[in-house]
Amino acid sequence: MSVTVKLSPMLQMYADNAGIIEVSGSTVQDCLNDLSVKHPGFEKNIFDKHDVPKLVILLNSKPITTNKLDTAVVDSDVINLFVPVDGG
Repeated sequence: MSVTVKLSPMLQMYADNAGIIEVSGSTVQDCLNDLSVKHPGFEKNIFDKHDVPKLVILLNSKPITTNKLDTAVVDSDVINLFVPVDGG
């Protein structure tokens, strides 16, 4: 199964400057794990020390919270990853 991961410009440096990466998996978590395998330096930027993602994750333009990483994905789904921005 092929899922497209689109990285925000701030994350591309951790993936050999790629903005779009094809990954495989049956859930959002599987896809993030596959991304980490394909780009080993990316793992420390995706997960904290408790393996909780520290990024904003969208699946087909809908937010995915850390307790929904078991959400199923299908061919042609798109996962967008962004660095959270604080401010006011």
